[in-house]
Order: sequence, then structure tokens, then C-alpha cells
Amino acid sequence: MKEKMKRIMDRLHQYNSSDMAFLAFGLSKEIEYDALVVAPSYTPYKLKMDQYCRVTTLQEGAYIAGYLVEKDGIKIAWIKIGSSDANCIDHIAVCAELNFKKMVFIGAVGA
Repeated sequence: MKEKMKRIMDRLHQYNSSDMAFLAFGLSKEIEYDALVVAPSYTPYKLKMDQYCRVTTLQEGAYIAGYLVEKDGIKIAWIKIGSSDANCIDHIAVCAELNFKKMVFIGAVGA
């Protein structure tokens, strides 16, 4: 799946920036993340993760946001997106340019 997403992103980069995940979420493609969390409407702060982890807000907009959650050398890229399946697919496609080991869905997106 990741290779197909990369091909889609190559086509998107023909007409757009090559750092779309950075522009949308503030996430760097130079960092290897242990996980990418996709969470419509949920932030690490809403789940009170800042009590146990270091949470850095990278980018915040009206409907989307990016966070870096760190604990004991583990780096988690966290994206908050709006609801809907099309919205989810669009934002996950943008994250194909990131380097992460696992993807975790939180909330309704897991359904």
C-alpha cells in the first residue's frame, strides 16, 4: 500500500509542494516516527497525554493539526483531521511522504 501511496504523491508533487505533510501538519519527512496517529477530532491534549508524554504542537488550523508526542525515545506523529472518509483519505495520502513504522487510528476513523 505504501508504494501505491508514494506513486499518488509523486503525481501530486508535479503540481504542488513536495513538503505537503510539513505544510499541513508541521511534520518533517526527515524524522523516522515510530507511529503515525490519525485522529479525527482528538488531540493528544484532549486525551490528557501531556500528563505522561512531551507533546509539541507543530501546526494548528481550524480543522487540522499536527503534534509530536515523545516519551522514552519514542516519537509519534499525531494528526488531527476533520471527519469524513474522503477527508481521511486525502490527509493520509499527504502523510505518505512521511517515514513511519505503524499507523494507528483513534476514534470514529477506526470504524
